[in-house]
Parts: sequence; structure tokens; C-alpha cells
Amino acid sequence: LRKARDLLRKALAISPTSSLANVALARLEGRIQAGDSSDGSSGQFSKNTKFRSNRYNATQAADNETAKRLATICDELHQQGMQSKHRKNTNQQQNQERLPPSLPTTNEDGRVFNALATLEVKNRRFREAREVLQKGMDLYPLDHNLFTAAGKVEERVGNYTQARDLYM
Repeated sequence: LRKARDLLRKALAISPTSSLANVALARLEGRIQAGDSSDGSSGQFSKNTKFRSNRYNATQAADNETAKRLATICDELHQQGMQSKHRKNTNQQQNQERLPPSLPTTNEDGRVFNALATLEVKNRRFREAREVLQKGMDLYPLDHNLFTAAGKVEERVGNYTQARDLYM
């Protein structure tokens, strides 16, 4: 796992806007963190239920660590994206003829936001999932996956009218 983490960090050094690498790294670091924080006992389990319980707890811990990492990435991306949009609008207002060079400052799509929202829904935190997806839709208004995910969240909470609007 640590070797894979190193390779993903190298990939992000080359292409820091890779949403695939960001999501993969967040999930991997969540697993590593959860593994490091577990008690590490390797004794045999006397019952299947104890094994299932420990496995569930490890999965839950990995999901929590992944969610923390994804939340940090989402916040950073949202802040950078809003600053970039503000700079772009300011520069366009100052000089209509000359457009500023477009350097990628954020991910190419909203996969990071979608991954975090999926974890929030899995933990039945629908309000947080809505907020994350809204931030993603603000940054990536053409990413249909974010709108589809937001529609599914609205369906889960029974808001079918809003879900239909998001699907359109």
C-alpha cells in the first residue's frame, strides 16, 4: 500500500489536477491510516461474528479517514476554483481584448466531490452530501455526474421535484 501511495504522489507531482489520482490517493491513505490505527492483533477469531464486526470496523475507519482526506481536497479545490473564477472575471473586466492564459488550477472534473458525497450518503449524512455536491456543481457546471449524484441524493430524501430538476 505504501508503494502505491508513493506512486500516486509522484503522479500528482506530474499532474496535480488529476482527479483520478486525487481520489485514489485519498482512498489509499484512508486504508493505510485505518490499518495503522487498528490494534493489529492477529489472533484467531473464535466466532464469525467477531471477524465480521472487526472487518466492519476496519472498513468504517478506512471510510472515515478517506472522507477526511477528500473533504480537505474538496475545500482546497473549491477555494482555488472560486479564486480562479474571480481572477478571470476581474481580468476580463479590465481588458476585454486580452484573455488571461488558462492554466489548470483545479481538477478537470468533479470526481473528488462525487467520491466524498458518496461516502456521506453511505453514512446517511444527506445534508453534507448536498453541500459537497453543490460546491462541485459550482466549480464544474458541465459535469453531468455531479448533477446525477445530486438527483439521487434528493430522491433518497424524498424530494422528487428537486431530483427531477437536477436530472434535466
